Amino acid sequence: MPTIPPRVRVVLGAARRRARFAVLSLARPWLEPRRRRLNAEWRTAVLAAATPAAAPARSLLVLAPHPDDETIGCAATIAQRVAAGQRVDIVVVSDGGDSHRSERISPSELAELRREESVAAAGVLGVPAARVHFLGADADELRTGTDAIIDRLCPVLTDVDPQEVLLISAEEWPEEHRLVHHLGLAALRRVGFSGPVSAYPVWQWTDGPMRTAPFAPLPTQLRELRRARREPVAPGWWSVPVSDPDLKRQAFAAYRTQTTSYTGESSWVPFPDNWLAPFLDREVFRPVDPGSHAVRGDAAR
Repeated sequence: MPTIPPRVRVVLGAARRRARFAVLSLARPWLEPRRRRLNAEWRTAVLAAATPAAAPARSLLVLAPHPDDETIGCAATIAQRVAAGQRVDIVVVSDGGDSHRSERISPSELAELRREESVAAAGVLGVPAARVHFLGADADELRTGTDAIIDRLCPVLTDVDPQEVLLISAEEWPEEHRLVHHLGLAALRRVGFSGPVSAYPVWQWTDGPMRTAPFAPLPTQLRELRRARREPVAPGWWSVPVSDPDLKRQAFAAYRTQTTSYTGESSWVPFPDNWLAPFLDREVFRPVDPGSHAVRGDAAR
């Protein structure tokens, strides 16, 4: 079989990507309403099944993949724990420097801005700056340097010694979120943590039970749509009411690099208006077994 020259392979690859995007664009008017309806039905079912939170532990650690995930998924829970006199620590794994491409701000400058925003958002919720910990992983390290990140996370866990941990859901479609979930579990196992662990959704809550990105190839999305329709809501969800939505909005607004067109460049796309709305009624969590890579109830999949 003749060898295809590298330049031809590049051209063919680009053509395949354009064709895939064109097919997905044609299918979007049919697919998007079904995806949105499934997402809404799933969220309604989770909220109906969720039980009130049990008596909380005396100290809590929230593990976030990026600066802002802890606020989106857990702001009300954090604020209520602080108000009850409990100690709350936040650990942010990624530096977030690759969230936007800009000719005016470098990735390292953006990472520093997002660190400042994390401290400001935590302050709104009552968490002092000394209780916000940054592992500083960039995008490349997050994907390839798993052992190094676990090595940095374990001393924080040992020093903080929390009685309860909240970490990002393993059912998120962004790869970095899933990686942080499993890195967190690995670190908890290494330090011998035995307290309760629960997972909170971010993109899973906005995009529902489909585990594929909205821009994934059409056949992949169709398979996921069929699977998600058949699969019942998993058991064990618990929830915390958002008693002060304005406080959560204020904490989220501290992330100006994510909620505004920060540099004014057309490439700098912020969260859409009202994107936070689904998170302003209740925050939901699902128990996780630290000894397993799966959320409880998923072992049979």
